[in-house]
Amino acid sequence: MRRVGILIVLPLLLIGLERVNLIKDHSFEKDSEVWHTRLGGTGFPNFVAIVKRHDSANAYSRSFSGSGDNRPKPSNTWSKYNENTYLTQGFIGSKVLTDIDSLSLAFSIISRNNRFEELFCAGIYLHLNAHKENYWKVGFFLKAEDLPSGVSPPLVHLKGISFSEDTMWHLLEKSIFNDIDEYELESIPQDATLDSVILQGISNHWVDGWRGQKVFWDDVRLMGYADYDVGVKEILEGIEDTSGYTPFAHINNFGREPADFAVVAEILQGETQVYKDSFDWSLPSDTEDTVSFSTFTPPDTGIYTLRIYTVMEPDESDADDEKTKELHFTAISEPVTPIILLDLKVNPICTRGVLKVSFETPKGQVVNLTLFDCSGRRVGAKQVRGYGLAEFGSELSAGVYLVRLQSGSLEVKRKVVVVE
Repeated sequence: MRRVGILIVLPLLLIGLERVNLIKDHSFEKDSEVWHTRLGGTGFPNFVAIVKRHDSANAYSRSFSGSGDNRPKPSNTWSKYNENTYLTQGFIGSKVLTDIDSLSLAFSIISRNNRFEELFCAGIYLHLNAHKENYWKVGFFLKAEDLPSGVSPPLVHLKGISFSEDTMWHLLEKSIFNDIDEYELESIPQDATLDSVILQGISNHWVDGWRGQKVFWDDVRLMGYADYDVGVKEILEGIEDTSGYTPFAHINNFGREPADFAVVAEILQGETQVYKDSFDWSLPSDTEDTVSFSTFTPPDTGIYTLRIYTVMEPDESDADDEKTKELHFTAISEPVTPIILLDLKVNPICTRGVLKVSFETPKGQVVNLTLFDCSGRRVGAKQVRGYGLAEFGSELSAGVYLVRLQSGSLEVKRKVVVVE
């Protein structure tokens, strides 16, 4: 039932339908059922390739990434023997080709024996009209021009280039209509149904031996337009009075259809939930409202975390479902804006060896500490909290480096010169 008496009504304007990420759980950080794994190829049922939805050995954005490991060489192979790894995600509702416009992801490759010539290939595909006899798989192979080296043709043909186990992450962004070959799209009707996205690793017994690689996938985003998608656009400044603190937020229906959903606010003190309020809501398509929740009176002073989120089934995108905000109470019922402090110190000149960095970060926040070489290539990264020292490895060659400490839109940079 719709909650009465707590809505500040905005005019229901057509605010222009927003593109959203149609991939759910795109950073692989949850053990959800939206990503599926399988193996394929001519070696059934004795596959030795390995595919994981979560692989903590390497990650781009958060704690996990998905991976397909096609490096292990099977026994008793023959010419054109192959093994494939697949990470796939299906879609809610009927997405059609004209609903989507771009795909982006982060990837990292570990070759067999650190040799490019023993790579085979990996690909990203869109599966269209999968439920019909005439279906299509269109997409992209990872190519050398997607790597900083800029070497081409595709990876399988590269020769004599070392590829370290300490792999870099590479960002790939493709336009669906501009980067897929025209001859592929010409035969596909514009109303073809988009059924799934497929991340594929491929290995093969080639003429000169076994070829394969391990590919890490992360932060996969397929941008387009949703029929069913609601979310939290912004947490607003709460109302403070003598009785406590009242949370406010903008909520949006980003979809093309009317939506009925729940809105939830909870406040945590550390890991303990000390407040929760929820109610049912509805919005016409492509509109936003402002909602408020019941008043929260903090049990004592300190730091709290406010989390506001929406719950709806089906919901085609989870990227906008929730927002969080840190609350600081210096006295009961008196939340104040925290002071954000970032500090970074490093000796501007150091000899080859361990590069030591002193940092200070906002209380309770995890912050990214990154090391770049003079070309802008990331050569090291850590996540840090609080204050202390961090070290980057002893294999740095002589040259100019940049250390960056970043928290949201705030960042501090320091230049350091490594000498022999």
